[in-house]
Amino acid sequence: MLRALSTEYDARNNRRERIYRIARELTIRSKKMIFLLHRGNPTPQLMKSAQKAREELHGLIGDIYDALIDKDDYWRMLNKFSFGLQEFVEAVSFFHYIKTKRIIAKQEIENDINQQIHPPTPHASHPNTPASHANTTPQTSSKAPQPQVDCTIMEKPGGVASIGEESGRHGKEDSKVSGGERKSRHTWKFELSYQDYLLGIADITGELMRLGTTAAGLGDREKPLEVLQVIRTLYSSLLSVNLRHREWKKKMEVMFASMRKMEQLSYKLAIKGKEYPPHMLKAMLASARDPERV
Repeated sequence: MLRALSTEYDARNNRRERIYRIARELTIRSKKMIFLLHRGNPTPQLMKSAQKAREELHGLIGDIYDALIDKDDYWRMLNKFSFGLQEFVEAVSFFHYIKTKRIIAKQEIENDINQQIHPPTPHASHPNTPASHANTTPQTSSKAPQPQVDCTIMEKPGGVASIGEESGRHGKEDSKVSGGERKSRHTWKFELSYQDYLLGIADITGELMRLGTTAAGLGDREKPLEVLQVIRTLYSSLLSVNLRHREWKKKMEVMFASMRKMEQLSYKLAIKGKEYPPHMLKAMLASARDPERV
């Protein structure tokens, strides 16, 4: 009996270490995705690279899912990969805002993850059904044919190659399970805790502040105002949330500091906009190292 308990204990420790290792990799690659989005204007090539990086992050989430036994095991092991989920939420939320100009919802993140873990499979006809009788319903001219769903875009890419030319330390060994195998192993849906979602969303305000400051340095006067409105909305919405987490108060203070910084920057841009013509102000902002000191 003691030997069986020792074996079970060792197996649980091995799973815990593997999950923690994947969560560290998830944190690193989430930060790389954020740095990628800060490189310049959201060109199609940049957004394509960011979309690929997002799929790689979903692959790492799938690796954590594979290492868990069931949903109870998810909540039991959550403290070992919670920090990685928070960084993941920050990265995908920042990408989603740049793409759609709105903050992503918790349900949307969960749906994207579960589509990656459980990719839909096309409905095939029964093997005993003759081909001539596979579809006996005639199509009328008044109804357009139904489009075929391409399920290949839902499949997990092979491996978890990192952003750019680098390769991850654990990508090859931790990404060997395909979506079909996941579906046969587990039936429960991946669920993001409200705590990890809120902590990740709170961190996005710092990235939005950097986005607005960078845009002001390039001569864009509208982007800082747009970012300020988003940060104000987030701060006013989260101010009433009493999240019992040791980092929540600090994150709210950082959010308030980011909001104040964007308010001061927007105020200076409005004042300088009255003193100088638009083309001169744009040149001044582009030539200044710090747009706040213009």
